[in-house]
Amino acid sequence: MRPMKILIKLLFWLVGLAVIVIAAAVFLITTIDPNEHKDWIADKFHEETGRSISLDGPVALTLYPWLGLEASGVSIANTGEFGAGPFANLDYIKLRIKSLPLLRAEYEVDTIVVRGADINLVRNEQGIANWDEVKRDKPILPLAAVALGGVAIEGARITLDDQQAAARYEVSDLDVSTAELKYGEPVDINMSFRGSSSSPELDATLALAGIITYATDAQRFSIDPLDVNAVIKGRNIPGGRTSAKLSTAIDVNLDQETLVFDGFTLEGLGLESSGHVEINNIFGEPGVRFDLSMDKLDLDRYLHDGSKKRQGPAQSGKKGGRIASLPIVAAGTTDMEGDLSIDRLIISNARLDGFRLHLKAQDGVLQADPVTAGLYEGRLTASVGLDVNSAIPTLTLNSDLTGIQAAPLLKDMTGKARLRGKGNFTAALSAAGTSFDAMKRSLDGRMTMEFTEGAIAGFNLGRTLRRWKQFNKGRIIDLEETAATDFTEFTGNPVAKDGIIRMDDLALKAPAFRLQGTGVLADLHTNTIDYQARAIVVYTAKGAGGKELTELEGLELPLKVSGSLDNPKIRLDWEDILSGLLLNKVLDVLDLPLPGTGEPGAAEKDEETDGDSGFDPVKEFLKEGLKEGLKGIFKKN
Repeated sequence: MRPMKILIKLLFWLVGLAVIVIAAAVFLITTIDPNEHKDWIADKFHEETGRSISLDGPVALTLYPWLGLEASGVSIANTGEFGAGPFANLDYIKLRIKSLPLLRAEYEVDTIVVRGADINLVRNEQGIANWDEVKRDKPILPLAAVALGGVAIEGARITLDDQQAAARYEVSDLDVSTAELKYGEPVDINMSFRGSSSSPELDATLALAGIITYATDAQRFSIDPLDVNAVIKGRNIPGGRTSAKLSTAIDVNLDQETLVFDGFTLEGLGLESSGHVEINNIFGEPGVRFDLSMDKLDLDRYLHDGSKKRQGPAQSGKKGGRIASLPIVAAGTTDMEGDLSIDRLIISNARLDGFRLHLKAQDGVLQADPVTAGLYEGRLTASVGLDVNSAIPTLTLNSDLTGIQAAPLLKDMTGKARLRGKGNFTAALSAAGTSFDAMKRSLDGRMTMEFTEGAIAGFNLGRTLRRWKQFNKGRIIDLEETAATDFTEFTGNPVAKDGIIRMDDLALKAPAFRLQGTGVLADLHTNTIDYQARAIVVYTAKGAGGKELTELEGLELPLKVSGSLDNPKIRLDWEDILSGLLLNKVLDVLDLPLPGTGEPGAAEKDEETDGDSGFDPVKEFLKEGLKEGLKGIFKKN
C-alpha cells in the first residue's frame, strides 16, 4: 500500500502543477511560450511541494474548454540527505481541468495520463524515508471538490530500497486504468504489475479487477468486489511456483492508515481459506487483527524445500533441511493478534483435527495460547511462547495430551509403531537457539507419561522368559525377537537437561513380570538412546502358557535398549547375564556361599563384623572381571 499512496500523492502534486501553470494560462497562451518559462514553473512547484522539478521535454498548454498541460521528460528531485538522484521520473504526463467549474472553485479533472513513471523510494539505516520530506501536510487541492475523469498509468515502476531492513522491493510494468471517478459513485478499476522482493526471495505477476468507490473528504475508498489473480515464484514456494486467487472487499482509509479485508476467500498453495483481516498503521509498523479459517493445511509441504522430493517420516528432521530453520521474524517485528481454525492440520505427518489457536505477537514475544486439537482419538491442549528480544530466541511449551492412541501417531510421525496403547502425556519444556537443531540441543524440562493396555513392539519379553527356562535346562534357543511385549500399565517421568532426556523411574507392569528402567531415553545431540532395564518375574498370569513361568518367579533379566532414535534395538544384556552365570560356577569352585545362603544367622554375623551386608568384595571383583572379559568376547566397547 505504501507505493500506491506515494503514487496517489504524486498524482495530486502533478494536478497541483497543472493548476499553477494554468492559473496564468490566459496570459501565457496568448503572449508567451511556456517552454521559455520553465524556471518560473519549477519555482512555483517548489513553493507548493518542497521539491525541485525539472521539465526537460516540451510543455504544451490548452485553454478552453479544458485548461490543459502536457509535458515530457519530467523529473522530481530527492531532498538533500538522499542525494542528487531523482525521486521520480515521468516520460509523459497529460493533465486537463475543465475551465468554467474553476470559477466555482470546483475541479473537474480529465483522465490523468502518466507513461513511463519511475519512482524511487528509499528508507535509510536511521529509518528516515525520502517520501516523508513533504513540505505540505494538506493536499494542494480541496479533494471534496475534485471529480476525476479517470486514471491511465502505463509502464510505471516503483522501487523501495529499505536500507534499515536490508531489503529491496520492486513493482514494475504497472498499468492502472479506471473509468470516470465521481464523488461517492462506483467505478471500475483494473490493475496489473510484476512484483519482486529480496527478502523473502519472491517474484510475482498480478492482475486485479474491481469496483472502487471513494469519499475524497475523508481520504477513504473501498473496492467491492475485488478479484485478484496471481502467479508467484520463489524457492520457498512448494514446487517453486504457485497460482493464487483472492476474492474480497477492501476498505482503505488513508487518513487513519487502516486497511480492512472483509469476508475474503483465498485459494492458492493448495489452501482454501476465508476470514476477516484488519491492518492498522499501514504506512508505519503495521498492526494486524485477524479471524481466519482453513479446510486443510499441510505444514510439511512448506517446512521442506518444495523443489525436492518430500522426505519420509524418519528423515524429516535431518540437519540441513528447511525444517531446521526457525521462522522468528514475525514475532520480532509484528503487532498481531487473532484466531485461526483449521479443519485438518498436518505437521511432521501427524494429523490434528479441529485445530484451534489464539495467536498474539507483540514487543518481540509470540504467544499461542490456547492451542487445542483432536489427536488420534484423544485431545491436545497446549500453550507455546517464543521470545526473540535477546540474540538467542527462547521457546517455552506446556502441553497436555489425553487419551492418545500411540500406535497410529508414531506410525505417521516416524514410520514405525514402536509403542501401542492409550496414553496421557504432559510436558513443561523450554529451549533456546536460532534453529530447531539448536533448540533440541538445549531442551530442558519435565514430562510425564502413562499408557495402559498396550505393547512395546520389537521384543517379546514373555517369550524370552520361556526361552530362558529352556536355556537353564541346557537347550539351544533362538534369540531373535520380532514380536511385542504386552503390558497393562507403562509409566515414567522423563527429565530433559541440555538436550539429554533421562528417565530413571520407568515402571512397566505385565501379568507375568515387572520391568524397571533407568538411563538416557534420548540424546538429542546424537539422536541416540542408551537405556537399561531389568525384568523381574512375578508370576500372576493365568491361562495357557502362564504356569510355565512359575519356576522363574523372582528371576531378574537385564535388558538393553540402544542405537538410533529412528531404529532402536532391544536385546538381553548378555554381559550381565553370562557374567552372573559364570560367577555362580566360580563361587561353587571356590566353595564360597552366594549372598543370602549359608548358615542361619550368618548374615547378622557378617553385618556385625563387616558393617555392610549389601556388599560382597569377592563377588563384585569376580563379576566385574568376568564382564570385562565378556566385552572382549562380544567385541563391545
